[in-house]
Amino acid sequence: MALGLTAQANIAYKNLLGKSLTYLINGVNVEGTGIFFNVTSNNIWLAQLPSSATQAVASGYAVQVTGSMSLIVSANGYAYSLLWPATPPAGTDPLTSTFFAYNTGSLTGINAGNVITNAIPDSYGSAYSIYISGVSGGQIFPSDARNWVYQYNSGIYFQENASATPNPSTASVYVYIGPTLQSQPNTPFTLTNSTSQVTVGGLNSGSSFNGVSTNNILLNMLYPTTQPNITSFSMSGVNVSYEVGSGISSGSYNLNWVISNTASLSNNNLYILSYNNTIIGPLSNSGPYSYAFGSSLTYNAPKLATWTMSVLVNTGIRISSTFSIGWYYAMYYGSSTQFLLITPNSLQNSNLSTNAAGSYALAGTTGSYKYIAIPDLYPTISSITWNGLPVALADSTDGYTWSANNLSYNFLPNYANIYGITYSYKIYRSKYMLAATMSNVIIS
Repeated sequence: MALGLTAQANIAYKNLLGKSLTYLINGVNVEGTGIFFNVTSNNIWLAQLPSSATQAVASGYAVQVTGSMSLIVSANGYAYSLLWPATPPAGTDPLTSTFFAYNTGSLTGINAGNVITNAIPDSYGSAYSIYISGVSGGQIFPSDARNWVYQYNSGIYFQENASATPNPSTASVYVYIGPTLQSQPNTPFTLTNSTSQVTVGGLNSGSSFNGVSTNNILLNMLYPTTQPNITSFSMSGVNVSYEVGSGISSGSYNLNWVISNTASLSNNNLYILSYNNTIIGPLSNSGPYSYAFGSSLTYNAPKLATWTMSVLVNTGIRISSTFSIGWYYAMYYGSSTQFLLITPNSLQNSNLSTNAAGSYALAGTTGSYKYIAIPDLYPTISSITWNGLPVALADSTDGYTWSANNLSYNFLPNYANIYGITYSYKIYRSKYMLAATMSNVIIS
């Protein structure tokens, strides 16, 4: 069914005068809800909307919202307002690059319970048509006996027949969040790789401003004293490195952070991306946050687990910081009286890394061989020096029959560490028994 001629004339007349129709017998001066034919720079849309609503969302021009229908008491059952829901709509805000949040980014000035205005009408394509659900479920179709019309711009639903059932309960629309005349030339960047490479004023190197307006970028550059900085981000009670096969016990651990100049942060808009790509937030800017491992976190091969924290500055740019926990194969070094070492972990010292390069002190007793046991998966070393001179190494006459880069070593295959993880070692040994400690042995 369709609106009667009287209703059609009434809505057309009231709309032309900048009012929404809520009740047929209301005079135009009684109607209180505008239709925004009084054009302002904020409701002149500049985006060229596609006929596909899905594409409009992907382009950052629209967000799909399912709101609740609220009866307008003064309209005597003939009109309802469509309200923003208690929780923000799902999806990523193109202005903040994180979840939509009320009073932030594209939803600045919008709170739960506000009337939904600036919905995209189906004149742009049938995909934008409002979907109304009744209180008992199911769709209320345009042909329903209620003879209804939805006024997209003002968010007002009007029905000519208020006695029909069911009453409307919720409705889903696409709301325009793209550039307007007011936001130009402050249109957000849309570069896919727009991370700052250098620090300029208050815009720190590494800052991401994809989707951030030009005005906000300039504010960050010109007013550095107002910009916050994440000075630390860590997890208490854990190590920064573990040997493969070991790890973090199940339980709760605090994520801690310190941020300077917090006055310029948006409230409660801090998010943490966990090592397993789980998003935590929004959180308070002050922390800490209790992070729970339901089971132990262990890796049986080298792995870097990273947590990333980002927080929104009130100029629209997000700043971030990361910390990582690594799992590595163990390198061992020290002294032993054994002629052909087959137990690397019996040496006095160990190092967890991805390569052996560095400076070491080979401690031990006088009259012992100096050993360096390097996981075979590390890059092959090219020299071992002490006090600037090459170290004389055990060679094939001592049973060290393997060689690379003119350095002899013994190859120990399939060695199982104390956690039961098997990998192989290159074991280098001094040719002769030496003094108690060799400090500053350089491996490269």
